[in-house]
Amino acid sequence: MVTSGRTSFRRHTKWTAENVVAGLRAFYGPFLGDPDRSRPPSLEATNPPLSGGAKRVFGSLKAAMQAAGLPYPPQPHCRRTRATIVEELQRMHAEGKDLSYAAVKDRSKGSLLGPAIHHFGSWRKAIEAAGIDYASVARQTEWNRQDVLRELRRRHAEGRLGSIQKDGLPLWAAAKRYFGSYRNAADTAGVPLRKPVPEWSWPVPRLQQALRELHQSGTDLSSGSIRRTHKHLFCAARARLGSWQKAVESIGVDYKTVYRPHEWSRQAIVDRLHELHAAGADLRAGALQKSDIPLSGAIQRYFGTLRRAMEAANIPYTPGPSAASGSRRLGHWTQDLVVKALRDLHATGQDLRYARMKEKNQPLFYAAKQLFGSYVNAVREAGIDYWRMSQANLALERGAKRQAAGDGLG
Repeated sequence: MVTSGRTSFRRHTKWTAENVVAGLRAFYGPFLGDPDRSRPPSLEATNPPLSGGAKRVFGSLKAAMQAAGLPYPPQPHCRRTRATIVEELQRMHAEGKDLSYAAVKDRSKGSLLGPAIHHFGSWRKAIEAAGIDYASVARQTEWNRQDVLRELRRRHAEGRLGSIQKDGLPLWAAAKRYFGSYRNAADTAGVPLRKPVPEWSWPVPRLQQALRELHQSGTDLSSGSIRRTHKHLFCAARARLGSWQKAVESIGVDYKTVYRPHEWSRQAIVDRLHELHAAGADLRAGALQKSDIPLSGAIQRYFGTLRRAMEAANIPYTPGPSAASGSRRLGHWTQDLVVKALRDLHATGQDLRYARMKEKNQPLFYAAKQLFGSYVNAVREAGIDYWRMSQANLALERGAKRQAAGDGLG
């Protein structure tokens, strides 16, 4: 079924070159050659199945558009200038729109934030260039010492101090400006901060000395073992020296003497699960990720989920404790519901990156992982280009940091 500006197909449409071309022509046709019509909506946001089908059949949306005899991009991008930005800001202000930085940051589609920062240097300068008093639109007025202390105490009471550089950059910048450092501000407010892990502050020679002491004491320096026994040392050494192998070799130890390779296959995984099951080991997902990281990774590569691996080994699958309590059970989730939820969030401009979803939307995140083998697979199945989505959100984050830095300097 085809409708103006939007194409609808029955569920589980088998995409062919013919119905992809027909769908694209129906979707974009009403917007071409008519200057009075608005820009066509985003195909990926409005009709992800058609977008995904076009890419699978033709290799790219551009090739599909060319096959349909349509221009690509569908409509030339309207580049904003300083004058058009000022005009649009004045119009939005006259209409009573929220022009605070926090509000425009949430508008991922058609947002003025990026172009404004590009042309004017900061959101504040763009607002002032439009003849608008920035104080009248800013949700947070100029910080002072008491504002900083009050906000730190509030965030501490809400348990949100750990994410200060993600969603509180203006506060972080003000704390540094008035107190010299964020930690000094927290101490003045009487707010305890988590002490940094000492290994992360060690210079390379100190890390190497710790590795030598472990090696001399007979500690297993294989990556799988050291990750469990000395996690922070492992992560710090790998970050400072490039890799765990380089860290080991930097103290004069042949990496081959500590490396423990394991050739994995589906059968090898099944055999290992049988061994662990016979020994009475805890085969829940969370326990395996802690006790046998190589096996856990191999299960994800070869089977997608632990449940499938256990079924292949003919071993009863036991959900983890969090699943048993309901926090990570599939519950009502199905593949169709996961795909629909991801598309709806993407259409509203939500950040669908792995870490953000794991933090903000755990039920959907874990259902996607369990049903599709990995979260990224689920995003792709929803017809969303994960790389492009990640880059778009990363650009917004960088713009936010530049804006916060600009506001912090006045």
